[in-house]
Amino acid sequence: MGTFGKRLTVFAVALLTSVTAQAESLAIRGGVTSVKLSKELIGALTSLKVAPSVLAPSSINPQLIVRFPISTGVLEKGGRGEVDHTGGLQLKAGDTTVSLSSFIIDTTASTPQLTGLVVANGQLVGRAPLFSISVATGGGIAVGKRLATGRGIKLALTAEAAQALNAAFSVSAFSAGIPIGNASFRAVSTPR
Repeated sequence: MGTFGKRLTVFAVALLTSVTAQAESLAIRGGVTSVKLSKELIGALTSLKVAPSVLAPSSINPQLIVRFPISTGVLEKGGRGEVDHTGGLQLKAGDTTVSLSSFIIDTTASTPQLTGLVVANGQLVGRAPLFSISVATGGGIAVGKRLATGRGIKLALTAEAAQALNAAFSVSAFSAGIPIGNASFRAVSTPR
């Protein structure tokens, strides 16, 4: 086989590998993530007289389950990827308002996390790692041909988020590791 033939073979193998890799990921085009807020979080907010509410189009029910619409994202078969959301949470105490929005579940790094845009009293602080992600026994992310689901996902406050909330509300009650809640998601996906 000549040099041209070898190059053609290498190109064909690279192309097939690329196509196979793309078939292993799913493009997300909608869905919802639900988070059952923890008693620890609600207790901390209540003791500080911080009133939580949601930013549209998120919703919350009387059982304190918050639903965040999924907008886009990509997940691989093994659960590696990103899931983007609309809506968010708002925390208000007195004249201080902190908005957390545009959540992204990110499992691409060695430490999975949920990031969000932080706005304090109308001023953009920036995107920050808000919650660490761990998976309860029996939980995980499953990616099928048209559907990706996640269950048993535990969210806890990060050190960065705790520091920002303490600074915004002039308190010291928030600390890294406070349980935020248990999350699950159902995302409608199409092959990439």
